[in-house]
Amino acid sequence: NMEFLSISDNGPVGKWNRHRIRVKELLKQSESAIDKDVVVKGWIRTSRMADKNKFMFIELTDGSTVKGIQIVVNTEIVENANNVVNCGGVGASISVSGKVVRSSGKGQVIEVAATTVEVLGPVYGGDNGTIGAKNYPMAKKAHSLEFLREKAHLRVRSKMFSSAMRLRNAMAFATHKFFNDRGFIYTHTPLITGADCEGAGEQFTVTSLLGENTKPSELPINKSGEVDYSKDFFGKKCNLSVSGQLNVETHACALSDVYTFGPTFRAENSHTSRHLAEFWMIEPEICFADLNDNMALAEDYVKFCTSYALTHCMDDLVYFGEEYPAGEKGLIDRLKNVVENDFAHITYTQAIELLHQHIDNGTVLHKIVTKTEKVSKGKTEIKEKISYKQKVNGEWVWVKVQKPDTNNNNNNNNKNTSENITDDNNSKLLPADTPCFERIPTWGDDLGSEHERYLCERIYNRPTIVTDYPKEIKAFYMKVNPDNKTVAAMDILVPKIGELIGGAAREERLDVLIQKCQEMNINPDDLWWYIDMRRYGTVPHAGFGLGFERLIMFITGLENIRDVIPFPRVPGHAEF
Repeated sequence: NMEFLSISDNGPVGKWNRHRIRVKELLKQSESAIDKDVVVKGWIRTSRMADKNKFMFIELTDGSTVKGIQIVVNTEIVENANNVVNCGGVGASISVSGKVVRSSGKGQVIEVAATTVEVLGPVYGGDNGTIGAKNYPMAKKAHSLEFLREKAHLRVRSKMFSSAMRLRNAMAFATHKFFNDRGFIYTHTPLITGADCEGAGEQFTVTSLLGENTKPSELPINKSGEVDYSKDFFGKKCNLSVSGQLNVETHACALSDVYTFGPTFRAENSHTSRHLAEFWMIEPEICFADLNDNMALAEDYVKFCTSYALTHCMDDLVYFGEEYPAGEKGLIDRLKNVVENDFAHITYTQAIELLHQHIDNGTVLHKIVTKTEKVSKGKTEIKEKISYKQKVNGEWVWVKVQKPDTNNNNNNNNKNTSENITDDNNSKLLPADTPCFERIPTWGDDLGSEHERYLCERIYNRPTIVTDYPKEIKAFYMKVNPDNKTVAAMDILVPKIGELIGGAAREERLDVLIQKCQEMNINPDDLWWYIDMRRYGTVPHAGFGLGFERLIMFITGLENIRDVIPFPRVPGHAEF
């Protein structure tokens, strides 16, 4: 009997209530909220005293929006006002009851005239742990991104990181909505696996053999002199998964359209701005489908997420595009361009040819980085020497490139990043933004980030889908094309990032899959369960993988992957 429940579009009416209004909703009400009595709670972002300390002006934020609401406290009237004045300032948490009034301040329509205030949590940042702001790490001043990463437990209080987390939340919700609305079934794949989906071998081992006090001499050793994982918890060597794809394929071959969205791990000793040891992957799999269906799904997904951000997260996008000092100018226009235009399509072979055309006509330079080590007073110093070559009439010639004018100082424009290697004093001086490649691409090599970004940023100026890669550089499960040289694979390249999505039609033919495994030195017996899917009712199917953090970078314009995940895990860092 469900008569006692009141049902709405959001489900049964519940008991939970915030007993406050969020800053986001209050600002949205704008003038219609004037004269209303409200309760707001949050953290002090800024505060100042005015009119000989009669008034205290507080910018209060509760994390619901990048914007704050101004609180005006008349210290002569409001009870306990002195407690707020002496609460430590920025970072302290307070509860405010008051009336919404029209604001006379610039850039704000309304503010809250406090009638009562309560300090919920002071800032104990004074000397010897007393109340004060002196030692509070997030005090009101400019903080470097590196500093914020060191204070990962507090950095979400910054405008930049709170905006990134709200967009991360929105993109997670948009992901589930996109697939749910299209009838996909969300499937949880294991984090512990005995299979290496990518064949990269860069996995974290999961073992119970190394107890807290285990000595190396106590580890079980087999006849080959290696660790005997048959004595381990799972009876075999197991790792943290680098992908849920192989597992989710098994469910696709019964449920038709599925997806997984969860954490994955890679023990790659990389310190770049594009790599994490722990990251999240979105991996859909569709049955009765080929590469064209896969590309259409991937393009729809990227456009849906981008549109969702433009529709639901505009305040945060405006912050990143217009207010954040290190933000991307033109961010919103770039995102609109993604939604409004079809993605470009090109084969891998065409991409290589096109890149070489731009190299051969001198548009793209060859950047040469020479590193030398110098030991001084026991310290090793690595120096980089950068030089450039340009193709002119089919021949490479040395050229000079201006240094980027980072200080907007025209006097620096004649300084060069490259030395004049030849004795020719007439060497060209090219603009600082002249495109260049450190590696000249050749057919059979994977495209680097520099090549991917050039294709989608300089040539097509929109997301670009590259298809039909050489089979030697792609995974064993990708379907071989009729030419027997390439596979039915696709990568979606996007501005700012390069590769955002990688996918392929899966090899559904039993004999071909087994042959592919053998060619790539993969024992088919280790993947017997995966190969079984080709024995029992095999179907054409396809899928793709998207690194969730790269999607957030693409949407926010942030350039370091460590700034779009709450607690980044990278080599040498697993704090918090």
